[in-house]
Amino acid sequence: AGWGFFLAFSIPAGLGTAFLYPSIQSCAQKWYAGRKGLATGVIGGAVGLSGAFLTLFVRAALRGFGPVQGIRGAFWALGALTLPVCLAGSAVLSDPPQKKQQPSVKNTLDLSPGQMLRTKQYWLCAGAVCFSTPAVLLFSPIILKLGMERGLDETAALWSIVLGSVGSAAGRMLMPMLSDHIGRRATDLGLFAASLGLSAAFWAARGWWVVVCYAGLTFCYSALAAVLPALSTDLFGLPHAGVNYGFLALGQSVGSLAFPFAANLLALENGRHLLAMAGAAAGFAAIWALHPVQKDPR
Repeated sequence: AGWGFFLAFSIPAGLGTAFLYPSIQSCAQKWYAGRKGLATGVIGGAVGLSGAFLTLFVRAALRGFGPVQGIRGAFWALGALTLPVCLAGSAVLSDPPQKKQQPSVKNTLDLSPGQMLRTKQYWLCAGAVCFSTPAVLLFSPIILKLGMERGLDETAALWSIVLGSVGSAAGRMLMPMLSDHIGRRATDLGLFAASLGLSAAFWAARGWWVVVCYAGLTFCYSALAAVLPALSTDLFGLPHAGVNYGFLALGQSVGSLAFPFAANLLALENGRHLLAMAGAAAGFAAIWALHPVQKDPR
């Protein structure tokens, strides 16, 4: 049954997200080349808010209404809701008129995926994305248990999830917009520095400070992910934005698998906090070393 669920749901859902999200992000940046952070931040904020909405929707579906009953009915209801929305959105998705596709002054390059992969900037960006993951993903599966171990009752510990979702949506919306004004590099450096400080505080946090630190970490983690599409096109250009962003996002996939695996393999508990701090410091170093691509790699 587990493998059936994986094949019937997990793989299609993952592939659908992998195809849809980069194409929407790249299209939005082409329409709003001068405000790429704002455009991608709105999309990222919508993604964060959709998680809260869909959680409530699925809970209502599981309780049952009309012909919708049980887990199977919840999946049917979810499909009936999302399929027409995605079809309608894809029907109106298009590149802007040619005159609006002219890149901004930052987008002086047009690197294909193969050219991008031969730059050190790609590996620094992908590494930074990878190192952003442990601060949140090492703790999200155990946050309720961790909260209760540190003095919260179950109801209070649940606020970690609620405020974590709020922090995620806020980070996705606000920080890409800020990056339009202060630059992607400065924004990412600030977020990694904040993530490092919050990870240290999270190690010692007790009571409601667990909730506060976790919400701050989800803010930073989601903000870093949301700034990435605009950072990608700043460095590598707009024409291949969707594919290039997909390659950069592989860093997140590697981090989300490697760091929890390492923590479980090494039986780390307090060590999870050390991994989170080390990841934030490594991400800061990667962004600090990041500079614009000077010429097209041949």
